[in-house]
This record gives sequence, C-alpha cells and structure tokens, in this order.
Amino acid sequence: MAVNPTAIGVAWGIPGVTTGITDQAADASCSNTQKLVALGSDYKAAYAASNYNAGNKTWCLPSHGILLKLNNTTNFTKINNAIAIAGGTILGNVHNGFEHFWSSSEYDSYYAWDFHANTAGSFPMDYNSYKSDTNGYRSVRPVFAF
Repeated sequence: MAVNPTAIGVAWGIPGVTTGITDQAADASCSNTQKLVALGSDYKAAYAASNYNAGNKTWCLPSHGILLKLNNTTNFTKINNAIAIAGGTILGNVHNGFEHFWSSSEYDSYYAWDFHANTAGSFPMDYNSYKSDTNGYRSVRPVFAF
C-alpha cells in the first residue's frame, strides 16, 4: 500500500451507472482498476491509482477484499507501523484523524466500497459510499500488483 495518499478529494465514478466491476477478491485489485480506467476519465480514483509511479511497480485501487484485511486491530496496526517507519501518513491521519479511501470494487449503481480509517482505530471500518463523493478526506491509497 502506498505510504501516502496519491489523491485526495476524488470521486470513484458516476452515480446511477453500473459498471459491473464487483469482484472483491484480493487478486482483483489490478484487473478491476484496469477495467475502470478503460471506461474513461470519469473514474478518477482508478486513474489516480494507475498513474501512481513508485518503485517501478504496477499500482491499483485495492479491491474490497484487500481492504477487509485491514478491518482488524492487528493488521491495521502492522500496516500503520510500516507506513510510519517509511515516513508516510498513517491510515486515518489525512483529515483530522479520518481518512476514507476507495476500493476498486463497485457496490451497486450508486455506491462503491471504501474503507473508513480513523486514528482511534475503531472497527468495523468498511462501508459503501456514494460514487461521486469528493469530500476532503476521500482519498486514493494504491496497492501494487502481487
């Protein structure tokens, strides 16, 4: 996972449009992202993830399945410790202790899965949010292909 958000305040896509990109499997991150990018420039979160360039890797929006792995104290703490060691912005510390970052998995025609991280570390934190939501703490945290 990127140690810092690569974009803040970007929408997932167009409410009312069903993409059919609902795969939640952990290994679906990059295939979902590629499908979203192929749909055009309205899918800004996918574009932000796929255009991230670090470490000569292919970067993607995480699938809902990847984000679910963060939905417990042990994994969340491990990821935040690694991000802190790397000098990044820990999960949930983007906007006054909150951060919501997009997945590559669509929930339905109006919503996409995302993850609500907070520095208080309360769980559960996976939700579905309105696709056009661009509030100040909506971010993109790409993962690289594995």
